[in-house]
Amino acid sequence: MERISQMAKKEIALRFANEYYFASKKRKSKILDIITVTCNWSRDNTRRQLHLAYDRYISPYKSVRKIKPKKYSSQARDVLVNAWAISGQACGQYLVLQIQNGLLERLISFNELHYGRKNKGTIVSLHDPVISEIKLMSSATIDRYLANARKLFKPKSKSTTKPASYTLRNEIPFGKSYSKHDSSPGWLSTDTVAH
Repeated sequence: MERISQMAKKEIALRFANEYYFASKKRKSKILDIITVTCNWSRDNTRRQLHLAYDRYISPYKSVRKIKPKKYSSQARDVLVNAWAISGQACGQYLVLQIQNGLLERLISFNELHYGRKNKGTIVSLHDPVISEIKLMSSATIDRYLANARKLFKPKSKSTTKPASYTLRNEIPFGKSYSKHDSSPGWLSTDTVAH
């Protein structure tokens, strides 16, 4: 008997998955017999593979998840990111309090708040609909909208020490407990390693 590849076995399971799912008990037993002989699987494994294949099979009866439309405009999100960056990059709860205490009005009065990314573009006025949109946002919504901006603003230099290569380790001289130390006052030898 010729050996069947794993890919071919999965294709066979995919071929019978929909039929197996809606079949009667007798027909399910026959499908299991066919696949166990063809693929050289046990009945339990065949059942499991058929269920996995059915999950991969896109059935017309399965409901497709509808994408919820954004509640706030992209301009409002950009202005929010700009206000967050100027005001010290606080979390959503603190930013809501700052907005309630007049953060947006102060930024607008000094012409600091702009449309567009990186705070470049036309200046936002106090009567723009974007301002009322931002004032309606909850702290959770603000945190969700600021997630990508937080990643961009995070400094790349904040990391621990990396392991040095073997050649680099041999090039850096370091004192050992048995080596001669400099006897002059103020001599100090340190080594930092992150664990």
